[in-house]
Amino acid sequence: MKKFTFAISMLLLSVTALAQSTPCPDLQSYGFFITSPTGATPCTAYIYVYATGDVSAQKGMGVKAYVGPTATGTPLVDVCFIVPKSSPSTLYQTPVFSFPCGSTVTYVITRYTASNGTCGGGTCGVTVTVTGGPLPIKISSFLAKRIGNVVSLNWTSESEINAKEFVIERNSGNGFVPVGTVAALNKETGSSYTFNDNNNAKTVSQYRLKLVDKDANFKLSEIKAVKGTAAVSDFTVYPNPSIGSAKVSITDLAEATTVEVIDNAGRIVKTVELKSNNSVELNNLQNGIYLVRLINKVTGDAVTKKLTVNK
Repeated sequence: MKKFTFAISMLLLSVTALAQSTPCPDLQSYGFFITSPTGATPCTAYIYVYATGDVSAQKGMGVKAYVGPTATGTPLVDVCFIVPKSSPSTLYQTPVFSFPCGSTVTYVITRYTASNGTCGGGTCGVTVTVTGGPLPIKISSFLAKRIGNVVSLNWTSESEINAKEFVIERNSGNGFVPVGTVAALNKETGSSYTFNDNNNAKTVSQYRLKLVDKDANFKLSEIKAVKGTAAVSDFTVYPNPSIGSAKVSITDLAEATTVEVIDNAGRIVKTVELKSNNSVELNNLQNGIYLVRLINKVTGDAVTKKLTVNK
């Protein structure tokens, strides 16, 4: 499922507290986060800053972003944050803004001395200027598929410049954790990659790619989900109602599965064992109401749907 949830992207710069002659908010980290999915135009993003408050008074912190390698022209975003006094490390985030995909974005973080929290009264500390933008790694496709106890991940890059590696991250219910790394081939025309997760849990799992460049910047791909081995595959029966013949089509067939057709008297009138084929033809059915049941032969779990036959 591709969402807005589609591609997620991020540039992170960590900094130590900056020496200041005039007290002002301390910056812990800041970054440029791309929110638009892969291939979408225009691109969208926001700037975030983690900062702590001055111990004596609230102060203002301004964030502006511009298209291009310098902080000139009309800002894409211009925000003033109030940083309360003695506040712990807090996330400050600009509204989402649009910019031409592939372009450079420069953003500026300025801290101000006014104790009323406005962005005025002079500046304090060092004004931070960062030139960045989308990472030079573009993903054109990303697929995740279960094959028994193994989840196979396949992805293709559209282009790679200054690329270092792909970190595969999995979430099985307790947040995303790294499960493997694949070195980038760093080809301008892109490459294809495969990674098999041999230690996958039996629950539903989510996967994403962390695309890392040689400057340690990274962004995140869209998220792909796969069913656990304990899950029963979903299926459809069509046409329904039927005139005597119908087809059972199964999605995400991961393990040996039994298909049973049960008539209105509770008798099993047809049984089919499946290992790889994900469809079953039901022919020569008499008028009546039937139950079509799928049984996972590994776990014993079952799911049932009704089929009506009207000749």
